[in-house]
Amino acid sequence: MKIAINTDTRQVVTWAGEPVAGLAMTRRDKFPVEVKFISGATYVALPSGASLKLGLKAAGDFGGNTRAGSVQWVESGAGRTAVYTFFLNLDTVEMNALFAAEPESVAMALEVEWSYDTMRLTVVPVPVAMANDYIREEDTTPVGAPDGKATEEQARAGVDNTTWMTPLRVAQAIGGLTTEARPADTRYGPHASLEAALEAVPESMRYSGLTLGVQEDGRVVEYWFPGAVEDGDLELKTVFDAGTY
Repeated sequence: MKIAINTDTRQVVTWAGEPVAGLAMTRRDKFPVEVKFISGATYVALPSGASLKLGLKAAGDFGGNTRAGSVQWVESGAGRTAVYTFFLNLDTVEMNALFAAEPESVAMALEVEWSYDTMRLTVVPVPVAMANDYIREEDTTPVGAPDGKATEEQARAGVDNTTWMTPLRVAQAIGGLTTEARPADTRYGPHASLEAALEAVPESMRYSGLTLGVQEDGRVVEYWFPGAVEDGDLELKTVFDAGTY
């Protein structure tokens, strides 16, 4: 955060000299606050031996505890380039006490004090909207939801109607097609097992007379639904001597 102090008006302004009506911060944040001083239209440095103090209190709590702040700072640059940097820690016991009831935000005020020789000067307090934080150390990592994309197996089987196809899955599905004779109904399979067949072809996709091919001992064995279409109604097809079903 970068702010400037107009020593003539004692107002907090931007580094460009524009007035600052208020600041927004979030509880538990920790960040540097870079302060410059302006006199007239020129950046200036504080006199040698000057001290600085930055503090935050609840709005209207003039005699109460400082909730966050610092009396330690680092000076860099000199003259017009002088910058005074505080490190502001908003994760303090006193600050957290203001949020014990988990309010959405707390109205606060920021004040900067500087002194040298016999002088003690402060800025006009700046309103600060201190927001409560949502991300906490004790939070757990969200569990990723399924993205709904088809697997390669689903793409090649071509029987699932609830997932969506990426360009890769489309290419894999096309690549899985062959010129050899295959059943016209993709529900046929062949499937790796009876359980896989029943899972791949749910009851909503079955009809009386539907035949499913199942791989068993290196060959395809056919099962069918002669009437009802529940899992228990799937039967092994009987092969007659005439070679018909």
